Amino acid sequence: MKRVTVAAAAVGLMLFGAAAPARAGLPPATSDLALGGYSIPTKIKAGQKQKIRFGFTHAGQQPVERVRLYLYTQPGLSYEQRFSNCEYATHQVHRSRLVACTLTGPFLPGASYRLPEGMELTAKADFWKAVHSVEVFPDGPDERKRWPGFSLQPGKGPELKIAATDRFEEDRSFAETVSLTNPAGRPDLGVTGASATGKAGGEVRLSARWHNRGPGSIHTFNPAYRVASTEFLLGEGFTYVKGDCDPVTRKGVTRWNCPPAGQHLTPGSGPVNAVFKIASWVRPGVYEGEFRFDPEGRPFVSWQEPGTYPLHLWDITPANNSAKITITVTADDGQNPGPGPTPSPSPTTSTAPTTAPTGSPTPTTTPTATVTGTPTGTPGPTPTTVPAPAPTATGPDGGVDTRGSLARTGSTALTAGGIAAAAIVLGAALWALARKRRNS
Repeated sequence: MKRVTVAAAAVGLMLFGAAAPARAGLPPATSDLALGGYSIPTKIKAGQKQKIRFGFTHAGQQPVERVRLYLYTQPGLSYEQRFSNCEYATHQVHRSRLVACTLTGPFLPGASYRLPEGMELTAKADFWKAVHSVEVFPDGPDERKRWPGFSLQPGKGPELKIAATDRFEEDRSFAETVSLTNPAGRPDLGVTGASATGKAGGEVRLSARWHNRGPGSIHTFNPAYRVASTEFLLGEGFTYVKGDCDPVTRKGVTRWNCPPAGQHLTPGSGPVNAVFKIASWVRPGVYEGEFRFDPEGRPFVSWQEPGTYPLHLWDITPANNSAKITITVTADDGQNPGPGPTPSPSPTTSTAPTTAPTGSPTPTTTPTATVTGTPTGTPGPTPTTVPAPAPTATGPDGGVDTRGSLARTGSTALTAGGIAAAAIVLGAALWALARKRRNS
C-alpha cells in the first residue's frame, strides 16, 4: 500500500494543532502590523456561514504601501468568495486551504484599518474540528515564498476593500491561530468482519470493511501519524501473506496496520483485504479472530510510542470498533488421519459476547474460537475449546483491552504479523507427537 510522506518542516501542524505551519528561513519572520477589530467564534455548526471583518493596526515607524493578509484553514472550513486581489490554493497532500490577499494603502504608522464588508467563513457539512490561522505582513519580494507547498491562483471577482477605522481597543500579534469545533460533528467509526474457508496448508482471503458513519471528518497534519487504522488479530497458525496492510515493527513486535491508515478520514466506507496462510498443522474446525480499529493510535514510524492519538479522541461510539473474523479450516487433501470419533452434532462451548450496542453488528469482547468437528482417524493431540481468560488491561478508550486469547488453543492472541515463530515451534511439536502415536 503506497503512502504519501511530507517533510515535517513543510507541515508543522500537529493534530488540530494550535500553531501555524513552520516556515523557517523565510523573511520577514515578524511584522509591525498587529491584528485586531474582529472575532472568530470557537464553536460553530456544520453549514454555518459568518462574515469576519479582519483588521490591523500599523505599530511600526514607516508607512507601508501594500499589505499581504493570509487566511489558512484546515479541511472543513473554507472561504468560498472570490476576490480579484486575492489568491487561492488547496494543498495537494493535507488538503488545507490558503487565501492570500494583497491590500493597497498607504498604511500609516499608528493608524488602524479594517475590511468594511468582511470575508465569509463557511463550515462544511462534515465539519467537526479544524484550525484557522490569520497572518498580516507588509508586502515585499519574499512574500510569495512564505507558504511553500501552496500553488496560489488568482481569484476572479470584485476587489476586497479595506478602509481606515477607529483605533482598536485591543491589538494582537501579527499572527493568530484558533481551533474551531462543531460539538455535534464527532464521527462514529466502525468495522464489519469477514469469514472465509480454506484447507490446512493453503491460503484464505478475508475481506473486511471500515466505516466512518459521520457526520464529521477527522484529520491530522503530522505526516508521521494516521488518524485511524485497522488491524487483524488471529492466533497461531495464521500468517499474513499479502493484502492492503503495512507492517510496523516496534520493539521486535510486528503490527499490521491496514486501511484507512491515512491522514484524513471523511464519512464513508472502504474494503480491507488480506490473505492469510494456514499452517499445515492446523486442525480442521472453525476459528474466530478479530478485525478492529487500532485503539492505541499507532503512528507510521516505529520509534514513536503508541497512544499518542488513541481512538477515543476521534470516535463517539467505541463499542462498534471491533468485529468477528471466522476462518473455517478443512483437511488438507494429502492428510489421511484414518478412522476416528464421529463429530458431535452439538457445538463445543465457546465464550461469546454477551452484550452489544443496539444497531451494532460487532462484538465488544475478546474473540473466541469454536470447534465444529473432530477429524477421523487415530486421534492425535486434540485441542479443546477453552474460555478466554479475563482481561487484565484497560484500553485507552476506557474499555477492555481486547488482545486476549483465542479459545481454540487457549494461547495469547497474536497479531497477524508476529506469529510465525510460535507457529513453527508448535507445529513441530504436534507433528512429532502425531508421528510417535502412528508408529506405536
